[in-house]
Amino acid sequence: MTVKCSKCKKAVKNSEDALFCEMCSQWVHSICAEVNKEEYDRLLKSEELLCAGLNKSDGVSMYLSKRYKFEEMPLISTLFPSLEIKFKANNTEMRVSGGETLLFKLPNMTSVVTHTISDVKIVSMEKSQYVIPLSLLFKQNGVTRRWDIVRAHPSVVIIIFNTTRKVLVLVKQFRPAVYYGSVPEEDKKETIDALKYPAELGVTIEFCAGILDKDKSLEETAKEEVLEETGYEVEASSLQKIKTFRSSVGILGEEQTVFYVEVTDSMKKTEGGGVHDENIEVIEMTLDESEKYLNQEKVISSGGFLFVLQWFMTHKKPLFQ
Repeated sequence: MTVKCSKCKKAVKNSEDALFCEMCSQWVHSICAEVNKEEYDRLLKSEELLCAGLNKSDGVSMYLSKRYKFEEMPLISTLFPSLEIKFKANNTEMRVSGGETLLFKLPNMTSVVTHTISDVKIVSMEKSQYVIPLSLLFKQNGVTRRWDIVRAHPSVVIIIFNTTRKVLVLVKQFRPAVYYGSVPEEDKKETIDALKYPAELGVTIEFCAGILDKDKSLEETAKEEVLEETGYEVEASSLQKIKTFRSSVGILGEEQTVFYVEVTDSMKKTEGGGVHDENIEVIEMTLDESEKYLNQEKVISSGGFLFVLQWFMTHKKPLFQ
């Protein structure tokens, strides 16, 4: 399997050091990331790291920062059958040979979600409990018109800020619509090649959110989503209502209501990750990282996310600097 650097787009060779980015799930040469040899070696040897990385002689070196604290993680040796992986778990040196898969658990940690897809097919929509495609017929200024729309549930979005460590709590998840939009038109056939177009193309960074499909108030729905997706237990009364706006006005137009809530490490009750088959990954961004992400030319998030993030940076960030 060829691993390419996300910056220079060239293959990572056996003789080259490379890092795995926890934010975008991509590899980058250490030189492209402007990480010198001294810093690179420190990362691999640091006691703060849960994973010491892959043997450099086997091709690719990797580090994962302590911000990713693993509850359960299938190691990637199955992708590189010739590798032997060394890592640390609870300060114990461990290793696994290529071709094996090892699961290990550390108490009170957050899980890392592996996004993989296969058997991708495009079919006509059947009856859905979430959306209903419709056509709206109307006259506008005496002219008969037709507009295709989608009826959907209203939703809530929650800005979660951890005051213990001054980080935004966000989620990453696979969005099929984003994935489909990332595939070139010529390859949007009945079957999509998931090896050529991996799941990462559809993985987005978002705030915790959920639809209003139950007989619950906005606040109760938001409270439930925070616990299910991120593992933090908050009181409905602690949720600050920020704004209600319309989303996807060209085709949906549903209401989204934004809340803000502050949490602490002690309020973390579960690993989060969603319910059923949601496969949600909980991530964190520092204030500086959030501002840098907001100012990127291209991001893997929606316009609504950027709007809400900008609100946070304007109204809340100054309070914690």
